Amino acid sequence: KYAKPRDFIEKKIHEYGNKVTDDEKKFKQNQEAHKEKIKAQKIAFFTQELNLTSDEAAKFWPVYNQCWKEKMEAKRATHQSLKALSQAAKDANSSDSDVINLADTYHKNYEKELKLVSEHFAEYQKVLPIKKAALVTATEEKFKNNLIMQLRGKGYQQRKMNQINHMGHGQQMQKSNNK
Repeated sequence: KYAKPRDFIEKKIHEYGNKVTDDEKKFKQNQEAHKEKIKAQKIAFFTQELNLTSDEAAKFWPVYNQCWKEKMEAKRATHQSLKALSQAAKDANSSDSDVINLADTYHKNYEKELKLVSEHFAEYQKVLPIKKAALVTATEEKFKNNLIMQLRGKGYQQRKMNQINHMGHGQQMQKSNNK
């Protein structure tokens, strides 16, 4: 069927490569759909928690989205610099000056994150009444905590379902009798 065994191997590698690509596309699509769902939940949550009028919301969301982007970029830089510092500190071949430089980079990145909190608060005050602007950070935390609880709840529910599905009939009966 194939002139050489190598042709068969190359064909299979190509088929596998395409399958991975298809799987990656599906994963990306699912990931994007999940992000959009969370974004919609976030908009609804913030609108309710901050009691935003439609005029306030129209002004707030572009500012908030820009601030969020800056915040995430700063967090990413801080995380990467902390990771590099941690690796260097554990590496016997790293010099003290390398570790000091990486620590300085980490501290500067972290300071930038903290500075952004004040800058963003000032931006929110331009488009929202002061009391609503003051609640943005607390609302972010509350939303994040609610999201974590949702995910934990789903994880807990999924683990329970897996336990039930993997138990034998006798174990299920014994468990129900122990109640």
